[in-house]
Amino acid sequence: MNPTACRHTTRGRTIASEASVGHVVLISGIIAVAALLLWYVGFTQYNRHKGIKALQWVEAACVGEGRIVDSRWLGTSRVKIQLRFTRQPIEDAAVTVRLRPRPMPVQWALSLWRGQKETNNIRKERAKVSHVLYIIEHLTTSV
Repeated sequence: MNPTACRHTTRGRTIASEASVGHVVLISGIIAVAALLLWYVGFTQYNRHKGIKALQWVEAACVGEGRIVDSRWLGTSRVKIQLRFTRQPIEDAAVTVRLRPRPMPVQWALSLWRGQKETNNIRKERAKVSHVLYIIEHLTTSV
């Protein structure tokens, strides 16, 4: 048996197997990036849907008492809603609904592990709390 023939064959297999491992790593990386992208897009849309639902609840609670002046997203998991009341001593109020950070897998897992819930934060300007803000607070905690 020729020793140079064995070495050449072994070398060829080693190079071929390293190339195969490289392809597997590359394909695995592409699949992982695609999965994370799908996760992000899917759960961003899910959070948007829940934010719109909260916006509709706030709008329903304000009927006859005030109106929504502005709403905007602060990232992928918080929506801020500005309110203006017509007949109340409160001139302005804002509701910030904080949803779980579902689009970010690690943050989402940590929020589940810590037992954090989806919450709202109501900021009132000028004095008394109206029954409308009470209704909003209780409706949006069940988002």
